[in-house]
Amino acid sequence: MPKLNADDIQLLRAAIADITRNVPALLAIACKQARPDAGNEVHVHVTPTTAPTPIRFDAWQTYIDIEKLIRRAGYACGYTPATDPNTTVTRIAKAILKCPLIAVQCDEYHGDPDTWLADFLDMRRRVDAIVNPPKPSVLHGVCPACGGEVWGDPDGDIGVCRECSARVPRSIVGNQLTGLLETSDVRGTAKSLSATLATAGIRIPASTIRSWAHRGVIKADEDGNYSLQDILNIGRRNHGVD
Repeated sequence: MPKLNADDIQLLRAAIADITRNVPALLAIACKQARPDAGNEVHVHVTPTTAPTPIRFDAWQTYIDIEKLIRRAGYACGYTPATDPNTTVTRIAKAILKCPLIAVQCDEYHGDPDTWLADFLDMRRRVDAIVNPPKPSVLHGVCPACGGEVWGDPDGDIGVCRECSARVPRSIVGNQLTGLLETSDVRGTAKSLSATLATAGIRIPASTIRSWAHRGVIKADEDGNYSLQDILNIGRRNHGVD
């Protein structure tokens, strides 16, 4: 009798399929050949001795762990080519999906189905965190209820106050945030001010700020820093920043 029920078996199969589909993108990210985006499925086999440098170590380690897990699972399913280093992870995964003995057998040879399920679900979570990272939150503005900071998705319409947990429409707090930034006495380099504005959901590249300085639209102080107020004012006038 199966150790895993039908729903768990389907969950296991989906996890293996998702991991396999994301392997090419994971490798591209590990080798710093791509940003975190899902890629097309290809047959890839890389060993630690052939890894290019520089590499993104968390992505590379995740791939190594994937290969170890899938090869062990393939062998437990009776797919003997799983021990051949020339057999790709994709091919082994397809063999597992055709004969998922690890889901229905529980003995010294096949292992424990619950453990296999937990391992593959954890691996899928690790891969997804690298290939499809969540969007960073941005500061929407000031909470009208308590004065706390309201943060949310860069493209979202609703933010959440970190003080009182109130859900606040972005349209309510946006003007307040811009007003506070305009009146703040903040100075910094083009790069640092661009990053500060990005945190608030306002996109003014550092290159744009340097271009304004080059044209004499804004002026740096003796330390080479610019005024945040000046940048916001120019941004509103030239690019409709709000």
